[in-house]
Amino acid sequence: ASAPVPGRALSNVIHFSGAFGEIGGGLTVSDYVSEAIRRAGKYSAALAVDIWMERRRMARALQLLTNDAVESVRKKLIISFLDIEEETDQIDHIQAEFYLRSRCRTHFGMSSWLGNKTKIMPDILANWLIVEARRRLPGSQHTKNKVIHDLCVSNDVDLAYYPMADKKWDKSIIDRSLMDRWNEMSVISSNSPPLSSLTGPLWVHQSVPDLSYSNYQALTDGAMLTPQTRFGTEAAIASYQAIMRFILENVEMDHSIWSFFNRQVFQEYIERKTEEFSYNGVDTNAMGCAISGIFSILGLGIFPKIKNN
Repeated sequence: ASAPVPGRALSNVIHFSGAFGEIGGGLTVSDYVSEAIRRAGKYSAALAVDIWMERRRMARALQLLTNDAVESVRKKLIISFLDIEEETDQIDHIQAEFYLRSRCRTHFGMSSWLGNKTKIMPDILANWLIVEARRRLPGSQHTKNKVIHDLCVSNDVDLAYYPMADKKWDKSIIDRSLMDRWNEMSVISSNSPPLSSLTGPLWVHQSVPDLSYSNYQALTDGAMLTPQTRFGTEAAIASYQAIMRFILENVEMDHSIWSFFNRQVFQEYIERKTEEFSYNGVDTNAMGCAISGIFSILGLGIFPKIKNN
């Protein structure tokens, strides 16, 4: 009875998940719309897209695509941005609207669907009213999670100022009457102890045993990694390498699919050593998206030897 609750709760425990700040316009990525304005003095859909793709190219997220495929994606993105620009007269809402129509559909739609298969996870923040609230705020506020903050405050001030991971709310969105609460607010890091004897470890790496990595404090890509973080990433890399090898062995070299995906880079990824991959998720995401793209375009799941039609 005195044992703490496990850090990772079981399936019969209700999980109230966050991660819906983006629906309210909160930005977890760089503001490429503002950056486009800063560079050119005015907004340009083409420049915003180029900045977006430039950052992904620098992160090596586009290597598995051919140049022709990247250019095709670029043109479609520009059209999408122009369509949004026609629908709204608020430039500072373009990025949030684009997120809502693109990544949000898979990031939250599929992720939430899968999550509900293994646990009770009501997504109370997946609500269209949050989108409407965001549309009524200027970008200077909604990009800093003003919508979610005020929603929490209106329901329970204590909940809004409960200890948060990594950082606090942005000070600029806090009402003067709540500034004392904000000042007292705690920030939880990977070194923080349990909040009480009932909560158990706050972070997964505090409850999972060491997986025999000799240097589990390795500093990679600017982030402190635990052996468990490394294990999960390396497991994904190994799985993706096996699937990529299967694709190369079964999709003929002259297949039209290779006009979109770079077969040579696929081979390089298969031969690359695990420690040569990034541990920040960029490489694994790129591999997963490329594999999914090939399977989707071919309209197949696990497929036999494929011939070009």
